[in-house]
Amino acid sequence: MAEPLPTHRSVLLIGRSLYLVAVEAGLRAEPGMAVQRLESWSPALMYGACAPDALIVDSMSAHAEAITALLSQYPQMLVIELPPNDVSTGRANVWRGEQRSVGSAQDLTKLISGR
Repeated sequence: MAEPLPTHRSVLLIGRSLYLVAVEAGLRAEPGMAVQRLESWSPALMYGACAPDALIVDSMSAHAEAITALLSQYPQMLVIELPPNDVSTGRANVWRGEQRSVGSAQDLTKLISGR
């Protein structure tokens, strides 16, 4: 019997940190992840784009405009902050004050997929 196809998830990353570039590479290697990264936010860049299942940023405060705009359009979207200064702890700040440990792209995949 064939294995079930993975659920596809759309992830939008916004930021310029090298840490976020590494996270992007890890997520791209995960089956079922459609990943797009922007260095900076512009509402025009999202015109006609699919709704992301998750938004990953390197700074909530630096990308507040993007977070607000996207959450107003896609309230079910998961927002994850991966602060570059927390690389050694593997800490992810999940919008709504939730924090979870993520040590790998697989952990991020599980978080995004709700598993």
